[in-house]
Amino acid sequence: MTSPYTSVSVTGYNSSPPDDDGSQIATNQVRWSNHTSKIGDPLKTAIETLDTNVSAAFDAVYDQSALEAAGLVTPTDYSKLPHVLTRYGNNTTPGTTDMASAFDDAFQAAGDWGSVYVPPGIYGVSTLTFVSKRRIWGPGVIVPLDNTASQVFNLNGLTDIELIGLRFDLTGSDVPNGDLAKIINAGATTDVTLRDLRFWENAVPTRDKNAYCIWSDNSVRIGIGWCRFKDLAVECIRSASSEHANIGRNFFENIQEYNQTVHTDFNNRCIIIGGSSHGNIWGNNFRNIGTTDTGASVGNVQVACIDVGNAEHSTINGNNGQNVYAGIDIETSSSDFHNTTVTGNHFTGFAGAGPVGYEYGRAGVWINLSGQSVENVTVTGNVCEGFRWNFLASNGLYVTITGNVSDAAGEHGIFMDGVGYGTITNNIVTNASQDTTNTYDGIRVKTTTAGGPWDVSHNKVYGSDHQYSITIDNNNATDEGSHATVAHNHADRPMNFDPITRVREYNNFCLVTQSTIPTIADGDTTPDLTGAERWITANTGSTTITDVTMGYGETKIMVINDNNTTVDFTQSALTGNAGVSFSGSNGDVIEWRRHFDGTVHGLISEK
Repeated sequence: MTSPYTSVSVTGYNSSPPDDDGSQIATNQVRWSNHTSKIGDPLKTAIETLDTNVSAAFDAVYDQSALEAAGLVTPTDYSKLPHVLTRYGNNTTPGTTDMASAFDDAFQAAGDWGSVYVPPGIYGVSTLTFVSKRRIWGPGVIVPLDNTASQVFNLNGLTDIELIGLRFDLTGSDVPNGDLAKIINAGATTDVTLRDLRFWENAVPTRDKNAYCIWSDNSVRIGIGWCRFKDLAVECIRSASSEHANIGRNFFENIQEYNQTVHTDFNNRCIIIGGSSHGNIWGNNFRNIGTTDTGASVGNVQVACIDVGNAEHSTINGNNGQNVYAGIDIETSSSDFHNTTVTGNHFTGFAGAGPVGYEYGRAGVWINLSGQSVENVTVTGNVCEGFRWNFLASNGLYVTITGNVSDAAGEHGIFMDGVGYGTITNNIVTNASQDTTNTYDGIRVKTTTAGGPWDVSHNKVYGSDHQYSITIDNNNATDEGSHATVAHNHADRPMNFDPITRVREYNNFCLVTQSTIPTIADGDTTPDLTGAERWITANTGSTTITDVTMGYGETKIMVINDNNTTVDFTQSALTGNAGVSFSGSNGDVIEWRRHFDGTVHGLISEK
């Protein structure tokens, strides 16, 4: 560092008198001499002396070596920094020399709440046990050396740790390779921050075990953020506990990106939490999670951006995934799985371009409750597209899927399989199935023996490639009280209810021609509508309906499935259409309501 003081000099100084004008030569010379000796020279001398002294003082203060020795300025040589890694060990062969002991010496020298700086460079590390109350930071690159080690950085059981800015190069190291091995073991820690870390691996390894970049099982108050994981054949972040000990977990604004195929011998999940509570996973980005190699097979391995098991009181929001095999996978075997919210996420699957048998990947959001009775699992405001099932809930109770967008699913857009007390409302399902055989649905609810009602309402379902816009398969429910309400939906394909006696359906607007809806007898002018919620006509000749039979307070839907049906609204039995007879066309819908005064009113919705 140079002195900030710039030396000055006196300019314009003249000790000789001005030229004489010929009038008073002697007098002028005397006066000028007096001014020079009494004022000019002393001022000039004072200024020059002051400049010399100031320059010397600044030069003395800004002695770079002295300031570095006193710890008052940052050394230009990193090795001179207090508690810098390279002060405690000679990195003879970068990336090969084991610097573990140098780290340990630096930790001890820093003391409680001290900081250890890892300067730019490549540092080999076999295995290293950290110390509580330390801050380790810097842009240094760590290369694991021991492929038999179960962990590289061991923080297990420690408190108050900050690990910031380090890079981890796993290329060609096959580390870690033990069962459940970890690069960073932050298990059972308290008050730990891991941020701005980088992990990469540019070649498929030969390791044969599942391994993790960051392991934080049984941790309390841990934050993992602004980290990046690229081209890895290991799982990125794990936080699990069977005792729900993971209190206050925050995983935020991390980036995971794979540009290589999935290793078929082990799992590839980016963020894994289980047995946890009161945590947040938000603002993370995922790219190419899974495989895009059309000749490869995913096999039985687990591949997901976010994998949640047996966790409660958690929020998963604002995450984004592009070209991924599975977005959010939530599974539980515990009835303690409560109050989990999945909101504002956006995931895009393979959209038919994945490997054979996995063209669409698995699911954008999958909730598998394993038969558990849980409460308040809500999926809202998400966008999923290009998965086999964009939204799938299975084997449980009390799931709400509302306000989501599903686009271009391989099979069903939204699928509740064996879920009781389910709610599917206010969703938009477009191009609900890309399967050319037209065997899948926009929204499908399939029950098991579990009882309870289902609410499917206020959804918009569009797409010519699916078989039905909404299917309710209620055949397996043994509880006669089990029923579904399907109301206020808009769709451009038929709905399918089986059996129709367990579906209360009204105020839906769609084309409905499915065979499971009972048909009014050909030519019946006074049809009896008491046996079902919805009916269709099939008149082969001109038929005028003059009355209908239905219970007091009931609402029935009659879909005109021909061009031969007329409804007579001119007499007292039927009201509606301003008292004018209505000649229906194929696809028109009439909603009948019988009031308690006995009158039957028809509300017409023309195709």
